[in-house]
Amino acid sequence: MLQGRAGWEISTMSEAADEPGIEGGHHELDSEHQFQVGLVTAMQYALRAGRPRDDVRPILDQLTGFTDVHFMAEQLLMRLYAYPGYAEHQDEHDRLVGELAALRDAFDGGDDEATHRRLDGLRAALLAHIRSSDQALGAYVMAREPADRGQ
Repeated sequence: MLQGRAGWEISTMSEAADEPGIEGGHHELDSEHQFQVGLVTAMQYALRAGRPRDDVRPILDQLTGFTDVHFMAEQLLMRLYAYPGYAEHQDEHDRLVGELAALRDAFDGGDDEATHRRLDGLRAALLAHIRSSDQALGAYVMAREPADRGQ
């Protein structure tokens, strides 16, 4: 269950875990993807429930910070394992960060319609990325990690 500083409480992690196609067998990546999708879901619920902007802001801040760290970790993993799809994968990360920045701009500008639209678009793009590029990365790393890692 996620709980924000302003007292909102949303059970999103189990819903994120139920999202089909986001688990690829690499425990660390899968856990991070569940958390990232859970933050998007929490923000969607908070906005749809009409929560005050001060309640939603911490979710957006955590999503932004976590996404930056997660993408950095994936990029380090790709370098560590000499992943052949590194450049394309990093380009996708750059596009997703751009979508997240556009979401922040809409939210900061008080444009509720654009915020909802951008958030829904980010969710769709993030899930597509996880189900394709991240699945491929996870499989590549799993094939090269010692048997006791990635589980």
